[in-house]
Amino acid sequence: MGLIDGYFCQGIVYQSLGNYEQSINAYNQVIELDSTNILYYQLRGHVYFALKNYPKAIADITKAIELDPQDDSLYFQRKNYYSLMNQIELAIKDISKAIEIKPNNAQYYYDRADLKSNNLFKRWKDVDYLKQNLWGEKLIQDAKILLETPQMKQL
Repeated sequence: MGLIDGYFCQGIVYQSLGNYEQSINAYNQVIELDSTNILYYQLRGHVYFALKNYPKAIADITKAIELDPQDDSLYFQRKNYYSLMNQIELAIKDISKAIEIKPNNAQYYYDRADLKSNNLFKRWKDVDYLKQNLWGEKLIQDAKILLETPQMKQL
């Protein structure tokens, strides 16, 4: 087992035991030795997320996206972090990118519609905002696409 594998395993073990600071230290060592593997950033991002350090979790997922901008799951993950930070516009942008990459994923359409409807509900009195963003039309369009996915047709 090499040095990278050793630190990587330490990070996973510490993370599973809830020793998040030690896990972060191990992942830091891994990333210092190999800064090109998206999994290392993704896992460290999970640890930061568990610590409710959302800005650092987002920074790690953003770095992973820079390394592999065609991985739809990374946009989905960052969408979750943005959503928890109440940065809904950024969450919608990320889930839309995930849909662009993987248009047959019904969950992505559902999540985008959910984000948009919740955002709409929060801003329902802001008529100018509603007109500018045409939320009603966009929600209907997403719902139609969602209903046409193979997963929904099986129900």
